[in-house]
Amino acid sequence: MTTKLPGLPRLPAKLDPETKRYLQALGELVEIRLGRRGVDALDRAITARELIQSGIVEARKTASSFDPNNVTDPTNLGFSAPTPAVQSGSPTSTSIQSGLGTPEGSLIAPVGSLFLRTDGVSGATLYIKETGSGNSGWVQK
Repeated sequence: MTTKLPGLPRLPAKLDPETKRYLQALGELVEIRLGRRGVDALDRAITARELIQSGIVEARKTASSFDPNNVTDPTNLGFSAPTPAVQSGSPTSTSIQSGLGTPEGSLIAPVGSLFLRTDGVSGATLYIKETGSGNSGWVQK
């Protein structure tokens, strides 16, 4: 279920000019972050719901309500990064594997191996191990 966001109401007619300019600037900022105004879609804010639905993060099953004053507690967010693909040992033959997240820093494989990212977006679903012998050297294709 998504939350329907209301539009911004018109400013009251009887405002002093300074307050009116301030509220207009604030309204413009909100509309840009909501993606309702602006020329560059990259300025739009992304919601936790969009991150969860795209698979970039996972919703926590025991999420409590969010406390904006508690930014130091990582469990406060209600979501976390998905568990990346992890492999132990040191494989000697190339492989094709798949999983969540980037393999860089977490998947050990020889040069020539392929990784298919199941939670990726266009341009971020295929990784090729081009250098190194450990868990680094993966290049996004």
